[in-house]
Amino acid sequence: MKIIGLSVDPVDSHSKWANDIRETQAVAPNYPMIGDPDLSISKLYGMLPASASGDPAKRSPADNQAPANWKQGEDVIIAGSVSDDAARKTYPDGWKAPRPRSVPLVGCP
Repeated sequence: MKIIGLSVDPVDSHSKWANDIRETQAVAPNYPMIGDPDLSISKLYGMLPASASGDPAKRSPADNQAPANWKQGEDVIIAGSVSDDAARKTYPDGWKAPRPRSVPLVGCP
């Protein structure tokens, strides 16, 4: 089996968020990435609704989320659009933050 990544970000932003992943997870993606800034591939395969549109730089992480195979109790990524106060209501016991939440991860929902 081979892995390939699909990103709604333009290709030139992939190296930025790959570095963020390397810094926070101690390993960088080592597979090819496809840029899908017009969302055509994401919509074709049902990863985003057919009505999804807009400039990826102006779309929020919530606009781009497609959580597949997640199960209750597993780790999640708290979107940068969620304030710490709102996150405390959902996660009263706190959360792991490999980076301060004031520094968004580029391209990560």
